[in-house]
Amino acid sequence: MGLEILPRPSKKLRATLGQEATENLEEYVQKMTRFENKTMTELLFEKFERRILEEVGKVRKEIHSQTKWVLAAIFGAVPFYMAIYKLFG
Repeated sequence: MGLEILPRPSKKLRATLGQEATENLEEYVQKMTRFENKTMTELLFEKFERRILEEVGKVRKEIHSQTKWVLAAIFGAVPFYMAIYKLFG
């Protein structure tokens, strides 16, 4: 990931909270941002993976269907060609 720059709290907020509390708040916000990014990435990856698996399943089903019909056509045509060969051969 690239360098993330978070805006610093305003001077008024730093004066109200104090230096230590302001640093703790900045650290907390940075941790939450990293956690959010990690969680979002994981969710998007899972969703993408699920969609890929669904599409692969559809393709496999289509290939199975096409293969079945091709084999049926080939094996169905063999007796026809043998009969023609016997008649004219």
